[in-house]
Parts: sequence; structure tokens; C-alpha cells
Amino acid sequence: MPGETGELGTMLDVAPTPAEMAGSPRLDQAEGDSLAAVIRGGLSKDRTYFYNGLNMRLFAVREGKWKLHVATYSQLGLKYFEDPMPLLFDVDADPGETTNASKHHPDIVVRLKELINSRQMTG
Repeated sequence: MPGETGELGTMLDVAPTPAEMAGSPRLDQAEGDSLAAVIRGGLSKDRTYFYNGLNMRLFAVREGKWKLHVATYSQLGLKYFEDPMPLLFDVDADPGETTNASKHHPDIVVRLKELINSRQMTG
């Protein structure tokens, strides 16, 4: 079963994955999604990933190849990005997040900001 995949996962997926693989019922308090299908060689469902930082402040959202940063934070005081927020990156083409695409894709910026606003309202 060892292998490699381009599928994303988060630490929130750690509990639901082995639970599903062991045939246990879903944990009510688990926020993540099981990656059992990926481990078995399939694909995961399309997911939206939210990135939280200090005090659970929402910093970014990723959907598909697009990642939108609305804030940055460095425990070391480093400034990660020079451009003004928000910053949009095509992480498939630019995994190092070096080229801000927000001016070229304002529709995607609006859609991802709406996801962030919706997430902040629902907690």
C-alpha cells in the first residue's frame, strides 16, 4: 500500500482516516475528512482548505489550484509577501507562491473571499 499521491490532507484528517479504515463509526467531534479512499488508491473529493494562525485567525483559503491569502503572520517577524493583501496564487503552477495573480483573476478573489467570510460567520 505504500505510495505517493498529489492529494492534500490536513492534521484534521488524522483521526477520521484510521477510524474509517478500521470500520469504526465516524467520530462526531472530528472536523477532518477521511482519506481512506486516497490510501486505497482512489481520489479524494474536492475540498476547500482553510488556513488558521495565531488565535485561530483565518489567514488563507485554498480551493483547487487557487490559494488566497488575506493576512500573513510570522512568529519570527518575517514579512512573507511584499504585495498588499489579498494575494492569490496558482499553487499548481507556482507552488512557492511567488507570483501574485489577484489582479489577473479578480473573480476568483471575490469567490474565495466569500468563502472566507462565510467560514468566519459560521465559525
